[in-house]
Amino acid sequence: DDMQPWTGSLVKHEGLFYLFYTMRNKADNGARQRIGLATSRDLDHWERHPGNPVVEPDPRWYTTAANADPGGVVDCRDLLVIRDPQNKGWLGFYAARTPKAGLAEGTVIAAVRSNDLLHWEHLPPAFAPSKYACLEVPDVYELNGKWYLTALAGNEYGNRGLFSDPRVIRGTIYAVAEKPEGPYREFTDDNVLMGGDMLTGYSCRTFMFNGVRRLFATHGNPVGPAVLSPPFELRTDARGHLRVAWSALSEGWRTRKLADSTQPPPPPLRNIPSHYRWTMPAGEWRLQQETYIGEAKAGWQCASLDVKSRNVEIQATVRLVEGAAAGLAWGPLLANGRGKDLILMLDAEAQCLRAATTPNFAETCARSFPVERGKDYRVRIFIRPPRFEMYIED
Repeated sequence: DDMQPWTGSLVKHEGLFYLFYTMRNKADNGARQRIGLATSRDLDHWERHPGNPVVEPDPRWYTTAANADPGGVVDCRDLLVIRDPQNKGWLGFYAARTPKAGLAEGTVIAAVRSNDLLHWEHLPPAFAPSKYACLEVPDVYELNGKWYLTALAGNEYGNRGLFSDPRVIRGTIYAVAEKPEGPYREFTDDNVLMGGDMLTGYSCRTFMFNGVRRLFATHGNPVGPAVLSPPFELRTDARGHLRVAWSALSEGWRTRKLADSTQPPPPPLRNIPSHYRWTMPAGEWRLQQETYIGEAKAGWQCASLDVKSRNVEIQATVRLVEGAAAGLAWGPLLANGRGKDLILMLDAEAQCLRAATTPNFAETCARSFPVERGKDYRVRIFIRPPRFEMYIED
């Protein structure tokens, strides 16, 4: 237990905080993971449990030091502990691996049970999909009558084609069950809770606040340290698909209103040149009552509302009447005023939500989404550089 500790979870029971964490050891270069426990009464002063480790893989189901490849990793990390709704005990879930399985199919989420948070009995795997090279950072919770398990996955672990959305290369997947210990199964047509590129939507954990299940995630940062996301809400659709939704908690961060539909900036709107050399218009815009209507017959066109803020929330109803795509834009206020506007668009040609930068429309990220021409979409975006979020119908 002399290397950097890895992820776990914390619960409070009878006035004592139990912090479960992943133990790692320099003697084996961190290859033999175990679950350790530290306790505290004030969240400041901690004592390691003298009986550590409290959880090691059970060879009946999981890879252990005895049956691992020589020098190979023994997966036993990221323990998530919840109360067992069936009795007064506790259930735990951690990242493990089955022995004698190929890399690209052997990872599982193991299940354990305890009555005292100190002694743990192993159960069969809660989630054993036989398709992932790695699943980690699990979470388990009940929502709208079903139990959901989420875990981080990604192409870089040794797979490809993992996600129901082919545009995702790393993210948090979800599966559903009738009881907390599983077995959990993915929807064949939908398994992505949050995902995108290598920096998007990983290490998701949920919590209850004011009766609503909410989520935090780690967001990568291309120009600095990773950051914690704002709080999201979790919802389900009519089929039980799990969805990340906008949280009204962020309304408290607003400091001023830049523009609204009752007082729209009047025309003439400032057209943004689509090329830095030629300033001739690529399209035209007009204001019709409270609606901005733009048209670019053979190219693209943005209009500036001439409101400025580094961090901004924009809400609008967007309708693509015809053509390829339409959406909302945010400009980085470059000194020379040339391009690099971030366009967050409903792309009917590619059937996705797409983020791209002008003038080349190099794709930043995209998620599959059915876009219909002539339909109104309620779009909300947040810009907090270098992160952005885009929501459709919340």
